Amino acid sequence: MKWSLAAFASVACVAVTVACATGTTDNPNAPGASPPGAGGCETGKTSCNDGCVSLLEDNGNCGTCGHVCPGGESCSDGKCIRGGTGGDAGPLSCTAGRVHCGSTCADTENDPAHCGSCANACPHGMGCLRGSCTTVCSASQVKCGQSCYDVSSDALHCGSCSNACTSNQVCTSGICCGAMQTACGTACVDLATSADNCGACGARCTGAAPFCAQGSCKSCNAGVLLLGDESTTGNQALAAALTSAGLHVTTVDKGASQYAGTPAASGFGVIIVSDGSTPADMPTVGQSAIVSAQQGGAGVVMTEWAAYEVSSNAWTTLAQLVLLKRDSGNTGTLTFTLEATGHPIWTGLPTSFTTVNTMGTNVGATVQNGGTRIAGCSQCGGAGVVVKDGAGGRLVQIAHAANYSTGAQAWTNDANVRQMMVNAVRWASRCQ
Repeated sequence: MKWSLAAFASVACVAVTVACATGTTDNPNAPGASPPGAGGCETGKTSCNDGCVSLLEDNGNCGTCGHVCPGGESCSDGKCIRGGTGGDAGPLSCTAGRVHCGSTCADTENDPAHCGSCANACPHGMGCLRGSCTTVCSASQVKCGQSCYDVSSDALHCGSCSNACTSNQVCTSGICCGAMQTACGTACVDLATSADNCGACGARCTGAAPFCAQGSCKSCNAGVLLLGDESTTGNQALAAALTSAGLHVTTVDKGASQYAGTPAASGFGVIIVSDGSTPADMPTVGQSAIVSAQQGGAGVVMTEWAAYEVSSNAWTTLAQLVLLKRDSGNTGTLTFTLEATGHPIWTGLPTSFTTVNTMGTNVGATVQNGGTRIAGCSQCGGAGVVVKDGAGGRLVQIAHAANYSTGAQAWTNDANVRQMMVNAVRWASRCQ
């Protein structure tokens, strides 16, 4: 059987149909081909500038269309590398400091996918440092051991890995401060009471409102409500001393046991509760008025019998303002010794002094309700003067028993004790 040349060509064309369909062709009608400019490409290739290229190997379109590898580099696995396997670039050749790992060049000192060696990939969340997988901390954290901490707020790593705050402190801006304090620069301050940082760091109280109470600058309220005991002579002596110091005193004799809210405590800068020799429970309405005034910024000064009242299950509302706990009582001359150097309550007083007269005193060194001991008392079992300067008005408690009696145990004729009382009232009213 004879074959014509045309017939032979036809059979040959049929025989290579599969090859034509999987290869490249300029014939837009060939199987698997895309019309020019249509963007359709065979598997493994991408349309770039109306042409189909392999982004894994094309030096002019490496990784993305239009990304041209510079001279001396070729495209391998979608990345430009020196040497490489793309096109006719020859065998893979890595720059100094990189290692040939499969089809890429890896920095095994810092690459978490090839850390220390090609086959070592770091766990998720870890980085590679000097060839070892290690914890990577965010910009706001510091690495302490194998963990990351925010040293601006972490109480166990406050400011640095090794600095831990005590159990009653919090970490604020990298500084350990008391629970009621805020870090302003390198100092811990109470924004509710600091005249230099009143309500906010750097907000200073000046001029007509130089004092800070509850985070607001206020003027000094020199009004004093003296709730005295049954010794009218002692009450008058204390009122006279306070008046001489520039304070304005309203006295309520027996007010320590009978005050029922009149006059209103909220109008005064400080309230003195000078309980005497015949303790008795104050009406609840009076106690509530004092607590409310203190919460509004009024200071409160108390003497020894306040602790006795609470120990006798009286003053249940005022108890929250009582800074000393009573274990027992004692009578004798008392020696007070300053422990907080420079405290305003000790202005004009010797560091240590003994009372002229015999006085009743609280015995019990336990400080409570957030108080701070500023002076000791030898006969008091420890604390002699305790203060609190935080939310609301300032509190002062002194361990002597106020007037106690009008006889030998009177204290108002003792110059040091009298000055201490005046200073305490001025400090509590923020007029000192």
